Amino acid sequence: MSKIASIKFNLDHYAPQRPGQNIFVLDHKVCQCRELVITADLDGLIIGQPYTINYSVLNNTAMFDPSTQIISAASTQQKFSTIMYLDPAKTHIVKAEISGINILASQMCVIKCGELQRCEIPDGSDIVLNSKNNWEYKFNDFAIFKFIPSAGNTTTYLSIPTIPEVSEPSNLSLSNIPLINASTDIMLNTNKIGTLIYLTKFDGSSIMLNKNSQNYSGTIKPGVSNVI
Repeated sequence: MSKIASIKFNLDHYAPQRPGQNIFVLDHKVCQCRELVITADLDGLIIGQPYTINYSVLNNTAMFDPSTQIISAASTQQKFSTIMYLDPAKTHIVKAEISGINILASQMCVIKCGELQRCEIPDGSDIVLNSKNNWEYKFNDFAIFKFIPSAGNTTTYLSIPTIPEVSEPSNLSLSNIPLINASTDIMLNTNKIGTLIYLTKFDGSSIMLNKNSQNYSGTIKPGVSNVI
């Protein structure tokens, strides 16, 4: 008999949008009561075998009732449901895990209430990194740039011309941590001014360094970026 069980999330009763595998975008009206019925389709079960199903959210404080279910399989394929209590304003990463004798399987999905929106940086102003903003630029709570100045360069600042479209929110949310996943050393002549950590989307973007009231320019590229 098979010892491979599988889990598939099923929210078809809410007629969700499915922009990607295991991503469910629900009409905001569905979430107004702050509770959802989460259904898991289980396959590959062994008849008579006891199983434990656990539900959890990985990125916030949403809750389930029940969060744990203990079942005895009546067939190889079964559906089980739980109630999820959630904040409609948040995007939720939900995990279901099934365990039994010699069996352990899990699956995750993303549940969002409301339409996906494009993530845009407003036009008309540069991104500025300095001590006033802790050398970091965030948009919608996502880190886009982080500058780590070398000793003696705390009065230096960097500016990057804005690029209107950064990414789809779902791409940012589901990127591997850390979101800012590339780095370059900013060099002026032979002096290292600091290290810029950034989204790879910004490779090739222009950058301006202001040091001692003098402006220097260059291009962002992995490894080393020289400004002149």
